[in-house]
Formats: sequence, C-alpha cells, structure tokens
Amino acid sequence: MPQSVSDQVRRLEYVITASDIDTIRGELVIEADGVARGTVTVSEGPNRLITLNAFDENGVMTFSGSQMTDVEGGQTTRARVILKPATGQVEIEGSFEEDGDGTSDGDDAEPPVEDPPADEPDAPPSPTGAIVFSSSRELDGGEIFLMNGDGTGQLNITSNPVALDWAPVLSPDGSRIAFSSTREGGFDLYVMDADGNNISRLTDDPSEDAVFGASWSPDGSRIAFASDRGNNVDIYLIDATGTGLSNLTTDAARDRFPAWSPDGNRILFESNRSGDFEIFVIAVDGSGLTNLSGNLANDRYPTWSPDGSQIAFASDRSGNFEIHIMDDNGGNIQQVTANPADDLDPSWSPDGNWIAFESQRNGNLDIFAARIDGSETLNLSNHTSDDFSPFWSIAP
Repeated sequence: MPQSVSDQVRRLEYVITASDIDTIRGELVIEADGVARGTVTVSEGPNRLITLNAFDENGVMTFSGSQMTDVEGGQTTRARVILKPATGQVEIEGSFEEDGDGTSDGDDAEPPVEDPPADEPDAPPSPTGAIVFSSSRELDGGEIFLMNGDGTGQLNITSNPVALDWAPVLSPDGSRIAFSSTREGGFDLYVMDADGNNISRLTDDPSEDAVFGASWSPDGSRIAFASDRGNNVDIYLIDATGTGLSNLTTDAARDRFPAWSPDGNRILFESNRSGDFEIFVIAVDGSGLTNLSGNLANDRYPTWSPDGSQIAFASDRSGNFEIHIMDDNGGNIQQVTANPADDLDPSWSPDGNWIAFESQRNGNLDIFAARIDGSETLNLSNHTSDDFSPFWSIAP
C-alpha cells in the first residue's frame, strides 16, 4: 500500500447485515503488505449489505462505503466496495470475498484510484403517489385508509362503524376507489371518490363480491372483480356505472385477485385450477388463457408494473411467501424480499421503482415498500393494528 494511503488506513471495520441473519461486526488490521486478512462466517442468501469503514492510527474514520451483494451456496462472491473519503483524500476500493458455504476470506484496502470512478446512477427517489389500504384500527375491524406513498398523511376515509370496508383499489387517475363492503348486508362492490364521498353500490347479490380482489380498466370505465356468485369463485367484469355485468372465467376452481393490464387487453389472476395456486393471464374477451408461473409452489396476488412489462406476485417457492417479479411472459423470475414473515399482496408504485406489500414481519400486519432490486425496505403504515391490502396509484 502506498505510504500516503497507509497513513490514512490502519484498520478496517466491517458490518454485514441481512434480513434473515443477525448483524455481523468485526475489525481487520492492515498488515505490512497493505492487506487486511481474516475469516468471517456468513450464511448464504440474497441481499447481504457489506459496509467497510477505514480508520487511521488515531481512530479517525478516513474512508467509508457499502455494497449490496448475494451469497450463493458453494460459490465465492467478491464484492467491490467504493470507499469514499471522509476527510477529503483520494478514493480507494475495498473488497470482501464471501464463500457461500459459510466462510468469507479477507478484506483488503487496495491502492488509490488515480481517477475517480464514474458517478454511480442516482438511487430511485423516495416513494411518491398515494396508497389506499384496509385497516383494523377501528372497532369494526375494517376501514379504508389513504396515505401518501412515503407513509405520511394517513387518513380514514370510510369511517363506517357498522360495516367491513375491504380490498380498496384506486382508479388509474387516482380520483375514485372501488372496494368491497358489508354496509348494506353481504359483501358487494362499491365505488367512491378518493376522499370517501359519493359512495355508490355497483352490485347487489347474496354472494361475496370483490372481497378477493378488484381492478380498474386503464380508462376507468370498467372493473374486474372476483365473486363466488356461481358457487365457485370466478372473475367478472362490470361497467363502473354498475351495468354490463359479465363472466370472464367459468371454472370450478377459485379464480381470484384480477389485475387489468396497462394496455387494457389482458387480465391477470390467481387460480388453483392446476392444483396449487398459479398466475394466469387471459384476454379481456376470454381467449388465450395461459399459465405464466407453472411452479409446484403457490404463486398468488399478481399485479402489473406500470409499463406492463413485468408482473409482481407473492410466492412460497422459497419456503414462505416472498415478493417476486417476472417478465410479462412468465420468464426471468427474481425474488425481491427475503424475510421469515410472509410478504403478500404486492402493488407497484406509479414510477415503477417500489413495490408495496403487506407483512407481519413486525408482529402485526403493516404496509411495507421495497425497492424492486430489494436494496431497501420501508415500513409505511407502522401501526399496532393490522394494515393490509395495499394498492398504489397516482395521488388523487
């Protein structure tokens, strides 16, 4: 190590964090050849955040940086971490080699970089838009709340003490909300303004309408919803005025949680017609039924990305339910979340950078948001009661 850098770096502290392991901390002393060596136990899995902090002989931090990486079983991953100066000196790189079999070998501080590295892409902005969700905060156990995309401004917009108001979905322009409610008997499909006013009832049937999901067409003129009115749960279509009811699916299985594509031509839904729950897509005219997930695990709660190129869904293919994304043809499946708690019911942010979901990772159900690369997760609702069924759209 050149003298100018060795004066500034005498030891490295490392911190390794992940959602499903305890935080690991340690210190490595720089040896005569300018390399820090050591062994650290790291379990395999995605989204390990490695942080390196460099200190001089006086204990003053001189460089710091972090990098997200994955540890795969039986493989070695070399994570390169840009250490940015804390005191104005040149930038250096630190590296960390991880063995997926449970050991990791060494950290080293490398020679100074003569030319600063190219600027990294800006991180996606903080969550924006509006999220509507159901909550058990009130005594009746089911009210509809609206909050900003960053979790602020949480507001009860139904305030009906004698009914269950569940499964809300904002219209594409953010001006209206479709939801399921027992305010006039059984669960029926209703529509209201985004501020909770001008409530109208669209269906009147002894069955349960829209409890298992509803979705607006991109132009806001129609709504797809799940109903058990045919002695099994199927997907139905209805005009936003309450007229023009029609069956989209007719199967003895349970077809639930429809999601209308941004181009208006297709509808996603979950179904157990193959035995376990899979993600299916069908044209709005009922043709072209296709199983997109095709996995022995349960794949549920499908939702489109804003541009229609990807689909987010919850799957227990890794053991418990986690949020995954895939291309609109079912390919390129990637896991977004990794937590011992079940993560369910995803919804994309309007800018496509975040996915909201419900999870009990804090003991009760809360609304969380994760960046689509899994690098950051936020608790948005953060309440002691159960908050569930999030739907993200542009702000009203």
